[in-house]
Amino acid sequence: MVSIFKDYKLSQTSIGSFTKQGLRPESYAETRSDSKGTRTLNTRFDWDAGKIHFPDGRESTLPE
Repeated sequence: MVSIFKDYKLSQTSIGSFTKQGLRPESYAETRSDSKGTRTLNTRFDWDAGKIHFPDGRESTLPE
């Protein structure tokens, strides 16, 4: 619907594996293209350290 009024593209990619506990993401990337240009945001999942690292520098604890 947005594309009717504005040139906007969004691409999302997730990489990970499937474990006994279910899906286990390793990384997530979101690429946005619009009149302001193209921006890619990457989120990284550090399961060994139990942390998720966000593009803005924040981090949070992952559930077990």
